[in-house]
Amino acid sequence: MAVVDNLRLEARQRPPVPPRKTKTYSILGIAAGTTVQVSDPTTLNQDNSLPATPHMTVRLLWVTLLTVAITVGLSLFWPAPLEGPANPEVTPNPAKAPWYFLGLQELVGYSALMGGVIIPGIVILGLALIPFMDREQKGIGFWFTDGPGKRWGLVGFAYGAAATTLCVAGSILLPVRELFSGIESQWFFDFVNPA
Repeated sequence: MAVVDNLRLEARQRPPVPPRKTKTYSILGIAAGTTVQVSDPTTLNQDNSLPATPHMTVRLLWVTLLTVAITVGLSLFWPAPLEGPANPEVTPNPAKAPWYFLGLQELVGYSALMGGVIIPGIVILGLALIPFMDREQKGIGFWFTDGPGKRWGLVGFAYGAAATTLCVAGSILLPVRELFSGIESQWFFDFVNPA
């Protein structure tokens, strides 16, 4: 904190430097005209900055080596719960996907079209459209600090916690597959997976 206070004091004593007229780029792309001047007294300049190489690179290398050494050391004492060697003549039926693809594997089990094409396509399209959804320039980077942002953050957290709790409690207390044993023959699944 003392270093930041020192930088602020030095920046107050210096006259502000206008942005270069040749700088027409921003962090995220090409900007029309010149970029906006950001007046931050803690901004590092050539006098109080160090190059990332070799200082930061050496630190990152040490952190990486330490992480690998700890992981290898822990794996010597607690072996991973692996199954036997792969045998192409005896395959499990059904073969389970990794945990991050289990939901998609269940969808493909109902319908190859829905689980393999339509739903992943909607997810990818939604992720591709995120940068184009909110183009408002007011309040960039201040999402949960003002009144409405805090309120919506708390509402979202409460909704997520309640929905997760209800889903877990519902799956434990109400076994859906036992209550609706003929669920695969309902009209929705017949529509989704015409067999």
